[in-house]
Amino acid sequence: MASRPSGRPARGPRTLLTGPGVHGNSAPVVVAGYFDRHKLPQHHRPGRIRTDLHTGTTVEISFDDAGRLDAI
Repeated sequence: MASRPSGRPARGPRTLLTGPGVHGNSAPVVVAGYFDRHKLPQHHRPGRIRTDLHTGTTVEISFDDAGRLDAI
């Protein structure tokens, strides 16, 4: 399947929220995989992953202490 360089920002939050349950992986793994798939740069900090979309928009994902998605 070809990568979509746009990152599909309108679908991103929905995909990131449902991905961990569908794939059975931890939320940080799913988020990192999503960003990899769309060739988006990743900036990791404890409890957070940030990326800059090709549109110039910055997206930050935070995780709670249990590793679940807390906010997009």
